[in-house]
Amino acid sequence: MNVLLALFFSLSLFASEKNLEHVVDQVISAFENGSTEIQYNYIEHLHDGRGYTAGKAGFTTGTGDLYDLVKGYSRKKPDSLFTPLLPILRKRAEDESSSVHGLRKLISIWKKSCLDPDFIAEQDLAVERMYKTPTRKYLRKYRFSYPLTYLIFYDAIIQHGNGSDPDSFNGIVKLMKSRPSDEKKFAKLFLKARLEVLSDPSEESTAEEWGESLDRVYALQKIVKTSNWNLETPFNLQVWGDLFRIKN
Repeated sequence: MNVLLALFFSLSLFASEKNLEHVVDQVISAFENGSTEIQYNYIEHLHDGRGYTAGKAGFTTGTGDLYDLVKGYSRKKPDSLFTPLLPILRKRAEDESSSVHGLRKLISIWKKSCLDPDFIAEQDLAVERMYKTPTRKYLRKYRFSYPLTYLIFYDAIIQHGNGSDPDSFNGIVKLMKSRPSDEKKFAKLFLKARLEVLSDPSEESTAEEWGESLDRVYALQKIVKTSNWNLETPFNLQVWGDLFRIKN
């Protein structure tokens, strides 16, 4: 009986974690693509200093995460449509270049590749490796546990990265006037500092695009005001002038 109870608890915890990831993915998709449906085949040149932005997490040619993604996929599938573009994608990543010159075919290749379930799975794996795992590390570092804090940190890492530059996740933390041990207070101050970074980023090429993205932080602050720290569903998400219903 004890074994059965332990198994039931384990399966329930696993289901709960899967539900949380689905909830978080819906919110990020609404922020990135204006839809709670995950837009794996999305690709666009946003003129934000990062080249092309594409896929589930907004991988970009200028920051290198898009190159890392397609390099891993092409290693598993040498006949990948991306293979001829790897040298120029590597160059754009190394230079942190906003240029899309020579990448005209990337749009059609990306959309065609999204018909392959293996490429969809590769995007999921990349998101886990590049963004969700670092987010959990920060939660452990600060000994935080609320699902809403997870969402707040994860969204910041998606947009800002977790490097050492002033506009990164770490830069936001440094900008905070205090770093309380109380998780809820910390999260509120973090969002406030993030608004400062978005309003006045150190990277001039992102200023216009980031200035237009303040609403995603306002949306998170609205969730904070409802005290839904466990992200219990369903709940409303208001962003970009639209109202989304977040469900399990």
